[in-house]
Amino acid sequence: MTADTQNDWYRVLSLARSNAAQDLRISNEILEVSDSLIAAAKAGDLSEEQITEISKDLIKRALELSDNSKEINFAITKLVGAL
Repeated sequence: MTADTQNDWYRVLSLARSNAAQDLRISNEILEVSDSLIAAAKAGDLSEEQITEISKDLIKRALELSDNSKEINFAITKLVGAL
């Protein structure tokens, strides 16, 4: 393994670790908000407007997860091409 390939490998591993931690954080936030939203909607504690705003936030977080996945896929593809 050349020094450049080794550096690329290290960067991909670092990116994968960072993204995994971020993905876990975002996933936990989505679960927490989803559970709260369901409970509040069942109890009638939220207006339709509030439910819509919270749902938009959930969509935003889901898109963050998608973007993170794209970044790591690109990095892995680049590394595989270098090997």
